[in-house]
Amino acid sequence: MFIAFYITDSKYSLVFQYLLSSKSPSFEHLRTKVQEVCPKLMSDANTTESGTRTNDGNGNLNAVRQPVGKNLELYKYYSSTNKLYYFCLTSACSSGSKCSPFVFMEDMDRLFLEYFDKDQLTASKIKNNYDRITMIFYVCVSGGVPAAGKLYSNSVKKVVPVRSDLSKIITSTAHTLQVAVQRQGQQHGERFGNKQSRFETDSSLESEMVPWRSAGLKYTNNEFYVDMTEEIHVTYQKSRKTSGSNLRFDSSKMTMVCGTINGRATVRCYLSDTPSVELQLDLAGNDMGVPALHNCIENKTDLSNLKFIPPDGKFSLIQYSIDLDQVSQSRRYNSCVGLITLDFKDQLGTKKDEFELTVNIANSREVESIQDLCIGLELQPPTDNNSQNRDTTQDSEFKIKVLRNTHGRFDNSVVSGKGAWIFDKDTPTGSLPVLRGCVENSTGLSCDAKVQRVSLSYTHTGQLISGIRVKAININSQGTTGTKPFKGVKYMTTTGDYEIRS
Repeated sequence: MFIAFYITDSKYSLVFQYLLSSKSPSFEHLRTKVQEVCPKLMSDANTTESGTRTNDGNGNLNAVRQPVGKNLELYKYYSSTNKLYYFCLTSACSSGSKCSPFVFMEDMDRLFLEYFDKDQLTASKIKNNYDRITMIFYVCVSGGVPAAGKLYSNSVKKVVPVRSDLSKIITSTAHTLQVAVQRQGQQHGERFGNKQSRFETDSSLESEMVPWRSAGLKYTNNEFYVDMTEEIHVTYQKSRKTSGSNLRFDSSKMTMVCGTINGRATVRCYLSDTPSVELQLDLAGNDMGVPALHNCIENKTDLSNLKFIPPDGKFSLIQYSIDLDQVSQSRRYNSCVGLITLDFKDQLGTKKDEFELTVNIANSREVESIQDLCIGLELQPPTDNNSQNRDTTQDSEFKIKVLRNTHGRFDNSVVSGKGAWIFDKDTPTGSLPVLRGCVENSTGLSCDAKVQRVSLSYTHTGQLISGIRVKAININSQGTTGTKPFKGVKYMTTTGDYEIRS
């Protein structure tokens, strides 16, 4: 059973708290208890002595659970989208699901984005709408458990108006009561009018065809937008090739160790009345596994032709995952994933102290440029070429020196042997950036250059990495009023964990 909810920023400063009863502890009291019992719960450590945890890939705990008292458990969820921490204090119950608080906090994070129609929520946004957030929790929590059927944004908007603060609602209610008192002489007529208004409201509610969409919606400009986003996670292993008596990297093929494409279709719907939509997809031969589909989708087996009555506003239509480890998929993506091919060579030059990174950005009709391209480089601790006693286990201080660079700039990390090749904001497609460098130890002497791993991160719009596209959007607006619907589709590809290992 839920006892309290807390929202903090990335530094664990309180942003919001919702206490379900007068006995629920405040966040300050809970923080004191946590620091005594399980201090790692409010830290960014990647390991915990006990409890369940997962990592979001950025060093932050995505979810964690710890007992904080007798029959009390505290759940922690990290929103990578909003950079906020959600905490849920529950009463420990062996029969209850340990995943339900995590699922509920994730649903609330999604619901806030849909309610405010935002791509990201800040701490100041939550503070400025403290009253609305409180009322949303009040609507979505019933008797200490999630309220069934209430986690739709349109259901919440009926109770919590988007354009009215709680203070305005109270002022309006007080004014209505004042007018009612002044009209005591017309009490019978007012009662009849109230009954009629209530009957009309009930009729309006009954006319709703689906629970996720409000009835009687009217828009001057009917609009329907689809945002297709994919994130690639892939790891390659590059084997060494024998050249004479030495082993070094060259342009040999890389083997995919593991790979996954996580995709999502987000819809913004501003259509009048209750239209039906048919979204036709070109899956490009990809196996989307068992995707997570919104309740509005009618045919849940034919993913290439999605038919649904859309919710109003922003919502997530489908989430899918393409497993590149499968034979059929790995053959297709084994040599290259996306528009960018990254390769490297090491132990170059007469002293074997040089390395070279090559980035091949393919041409594309849909993509004009690559945004925020960055390549991370990590070298193995080198062996001093000028020392007769070569101790390969000794981690001496060394630095990377750039010899030639065609694009961007190279920044050395404070950690020896690490650096980042940072490109401009936009890098045109069809480019072939090259960076060549060498390795020197603290005394300025050359050392063996051995690449340990290279990471890649970038973003581009106009094309998905899997090749999936929207073929057509058919909107059946018979019986509806307003202008002809305006439709739009946007594609975005981004990288998650993209790494090439030696």
